[in-house]
Amino acid sequence: SVRVPSDDLAVELSGAPNTPLLLRDTEQMARQVHQLLHLAEVSEGHNYTFAPIQLGAVVTDAVDYLARLSAQHAVHVVVLPSRMPSPAVEADASAVFVLVKNLLENALHHSPPGSTITIALQADGFSVCDQGGGVAEGDRPHLFERFWRGTARDGRGAGLGLSICLEICLSHGWTIRLEPAGGAPGACFVVETSGGLE
Repeated sequence: SVRVPSDDLAVELSGAPNTPLLLRDTEQMARQVHQLLHLAEVSEGHNYTFAPIQLGAVVTDAVDYLARLSAQHAVHVVVLPSRMPSPAVEADASAVFVLVKNLLENALHHSPPGSTITIALQADGFSVCDQGGGVAEGDRPHLFERFWRGTARDGRGAGLGLSICLEICLSHGWTIRLEPAGGAPGACFVVETSGGLE
């Protein structure tokens, strides 16, 4: 039987003079399709399986998963443990992984090389803070809108990552917000859970 080559391999074998551009466009389309599927999935409540989870463990998994991307961007990721023992929360572990991953990816795409992203665990949630250029006041109302794109360093965002984060938080009864601009550089997204399980 004959195997059909992957899209990337087909582009590389085509000998087209604009191969790097075609590969970038293919990657971008694949990312958009992947995020649209994620958005459709997280928008439907019946797709969730709730069970007690430890946020710290999910955060660690997401940081490990994106370690290569962090290295490519030359950005250091630090996880600060909660000062108090974090209680288990009733949540869908896969959805929370996507939530943390999307927030971390967003921070990575807006962080300059050599900077640090800090993920701080709290008793009632977590925050993801970067040292990028921050969010312009006029852009803040649009952050969680579908297909709205800010100015990421690499320009590869599909405009769906934060919308997916919002849907996941709403489905869990949690809140997500961008901290008000203060003296510190960058952006800081805060997720607050509705409390842990006793």
